[in-house]
Amino acid sequence: SLQALRELYPRGEKNITDIINNFSISHSKQIFPNQNEIGNCFNFDSVEKIILALEKLNSSWSSETLKKLQHASPTSLKVTFQQLQLAKEKTCDEVIEMDFKIASCMLQNHDFFEGIRAVVIDKDKNPKWKPVLLQDISEKMVQKYFTV
Repeated sequence: SLQALRELYPRGEKNITDIINNFSISHSKQIFPNQNEIGNCFNFDSVEKIILALEKLNSSWSSETLKKLQHASPTSLKVTFQQLQLAKEKTCDEVIEMDFKIASCMLQNHDFFEGIRAVVIDKDKNPKWKPVLLQDISEKMVQKYFTV
C-alpha cells in the first residue's frame, strides 16, 4: 500500500527500481495460455523475422496476432521492438527516461496523430501510416526516437 511505501521510504531515498524489486514476486508457472508460441515467435532480432515466424506457425493465435501487428504503425512496431531490446539492460528509472524520449519524439511525427485520427476522430479505423512498409523504415529513423 501507499502507506507501507511511505513508512519504508520516508524521505524518498530509494529509486523506483529498488522499490519495485522489494515488492516483486517471481512466478515460475506459465502466466499466458500461449506462452510457448509467444516465446517461439517473438524470440527474434527483428520485427520482420517475428512476422515470418507468426506466418509460419499458422495457428488461430498467430493469425490474430499477425493481423493486429499488420494494422499497427510500422514505425511504432520497429521503435517498440528496439525499446524492448534496450529495456532489458536498463533500470526502471532508465526505462522511464527512455520512454519519455520516445513519447516526445512520437508527438513530433505523423503516425501518432494519424492513429488518433483513424480511431478517435474519423473512426474509420483506416490509418495511413508514413512510411507504409516495415522495410522502408531505416535504423537511422528508429534511432532518432532514442536520442531526443
